[in-house]
Amino acid sequence: MANNNSYTVHGVPLSSIRNRNEIRVAKFMQAALEALEKPELSDEAVMDAYAFALNMIPARYAQRGTIVLRDPVKNEDIVLAVNEALARVLSNPRDIRSLLENSAPEKARPATAKAAAKTPKPKKAK
Repeated sequence: MANNNSYTVHGVPLSSIRNRNEIRVAKFMQAALEALEKPELSDEAVMDAYAFALNMIPARYAQRGTIVLRDPVKNEDIVLAVNEALARVLSNPRDIRSLLENSAPEKARPATAKAAAKTPKPKKAK
């Protein structure tokens, strides 16, 4: 992992700028794993699935305090990406590195109808 100096440009710290979808992917991935009754996954497999899901959706970087007027990445798109990533990791966790390298930011499809049905509906933000 890079140190904080790697996230500095012209003396300005950039480490607070984050991909807004990271937290959304983590929440939906947690819900999907709970719906699948917590399959045995190594730490690396969870991180691989997380990275793979993020690579399937457009990045939405923002700094703290940014006002977001609309979010073009729908919760349904994230659920589909998470389902696809988990299905691929669960079916062959050792091959995920090549999947990450070859993933394209296109809409993902549900891993299975059963997995998509088990994934909880997203809660509306207040």
